[in-house]
Amino acid sequence: MKTNNQIDYENETPSKFLKNGFYQITLLLLCFVVALAICLSTITTTTPGTSEDSHDNHIHITTIDENTTYYKNGSSFYTLSSTAYVCSRCGTSKSSSFSGTCYTTNVYNSCSTCSQTGSVSSTCSTCSGSGSVATTVTCSTCSGTGKCQTCGGTGYTKGGLLSTHYGCSGCGGSGEDGWLGGTYVQGSGNCSSCGGSKTKPSTTSCSTCSGSGSVSSTCTKCSGRGYYYTSRSVSHNAVRTYYYRNIDTSSTTSSTSSYSVATKFCVTFDACGGTGTMDDQYFLSGHAQELSTNQYTKQYYTFLGWSESSSATTVDYIDAGSYSSSGTSDVTLYAVWEENLVEIPTLADVTYTYSGSSQSPSINYDSNYVSISGESVATDAGTYEIVLSLIDPENTRWSDGTTADKTISWTINKQVLARPTLNSTANLGLTYTGSSLVIVESMLDGFDSNTMILECVAQVDTGKYTLIIRLKYPENYEWASA
Repeated sequence: MKTNNQIDYENETPSKFLKNGFYQITLLLLCFVVALAICLSTITTTTPGTSEDSHDNHIHITTIDENTTYYKNGSSFYTLSSTAYVCSRCGTSKSSSFSGTCYTTNVYNSCSTCSQTGSVSSTCSTCSGSGSVATTVTCSTCSGTGKCQTCGGTGYTKGGLLSTHYGCSGCGGSGEDGWLGGTYVQGSGNCSSCGGSKTKPSTTSCSTCSGSGSVSSTCTKCSGRGYYYTSRSVSHNAVRTYYYRNIDTSSTTSSTSSYSVATKFCVTFDACGGTGTMDDQYFLSGHAQELSTNQYTKQYYTFLGWSESSSATTVDYIDAGSYSSSGTSDVTLYAVWEENLVEIPTLADVTYTYSGSSQSPSINYDSNYVSISGESVATDAGTYEIVLSLIDPENTRWSDGTTADKTISWTINKQVLARPTLNSTANLGLTYTGSSLVIVESMLDGFDSNTMILECVAQVDTGKYTLIIRLKYPENYEWASA
């Protein structure tokens, strides 16, 4: 554990640490990001356009396997792709748990020996901590002779032009300090300043410690830097990691904790009177999935979908539609059928009148189920038959329960023509003249040469004659009964 004055780094000075330490941390983070990217690139596949939080808004076509274990996290469902032990520090991945040194780092330590000054103090050995050194100096009074300084220890002084020697008044000629004013003074006879020792005790400031009494030296623990490094090994932190594959998006995600096991249930399909076979289908509780496509058939019926009730006439789920349940128990879905009854077509009008053009009756029918043959178009007067057939008599029936062809009759009636009559012109022109007379078309009201034929024989004598007018097309026309 680091103390308050311990910082991990590897460089020469604290100022360098602040800069290079950032480089080291950045490098470690970069290595971790690269390793993570490589790992994810090998295990992660994401389907575009999908989202793991939108399962309720989509139909999933995933097939749930009976023997596979599925997992749930939130609203997403997964299968377990693999597990591994991954070091959270360096990203090393192994199939089983592992330990050992992950990496070695240098720990920065503030030097407590020198209190980060880089030097340590000790008592000056030259002055023993006193700050001064005892010395001896030559006596200035006797110049180091220890004798009287007046005569220099000779016992006499010189005077006069002839350098006459006189007895020293200071020492009386003895050469030793002891005489004063020619009078001998009882004493040691030595120099009064040094007592005859020729030297004089004194003290000086210690040059080794400059008078401080102590000397400083470079701290050997930190080599004068004020700090030092110690090596520390960091162990692997192997964490069990689970890699899950999303069953709807195929993307892969990792987790250091295990997802909960999803609940699986079985859906059974009941033909409800139909024939055929369908396999059971497995679902996960809370997971939307497409139902299997219907494989059942029922003669004369159309499959509408599935219901949770065996007596239902309306569906809860369409064929191959989305199905989900938050339940955990097995479910039976029942086929819902609708009988294929076809209404027998009818004619809007069964009688028509000859017009000289082709005519066709209007028939109300569904061309998806019914085909028409026979005499559905005609021109001449007469009775015609239209044959109505079921296109798929194996699976559809008429509304009366039969499947045989139906025949509908329709008629084009003859056009009724009014009988022509003689007009006033005929009455004026029918008087005996002795010449032959004949009735012509202009003497007849209502005569139509397109549909009628006039048969008239010329007459001379007076009398009553018969005029014959015939129908040109008696198969399509008839005279009015009046």
